Amino acid sequence: MNQDQLRRKHADVQQQYEELREKIAELQQAYAVATENTERATLKQQIAAAEVAHVQMAQELATIEQQLHPDDAPPGITAPAGGDTDTDIEVETLIELQPK
Repeated sequence: MNQDQLRRKHADVQQQYEELREKIAELQQAYAVATENTERATLKQQIAAAEVAHVQMAQELATIEQQLHPDDAPPGITAPAGGDTDTDIEVETLIELQPK
């Protein structure tokens, strides 16, 4: 995958990541006001699944970031030669293991 393709993929995954973060917040709000046990149980499962997907997307973004910036990658991680060093997003801001 070339640098342009990686940048497009990064932008797509970043958008999905942000949308999923919003969905998690909406589910948490719905859970907070839900009164029926069955509804709360369903929402709790949906939140857990969305949080797992959110972490996976964060990991995917970090992998793409490492490929875009091979000089910043930890030892043992390889990336295509000729990596671009410009970035809009720092890896630290992408990984949020727990929603707030």
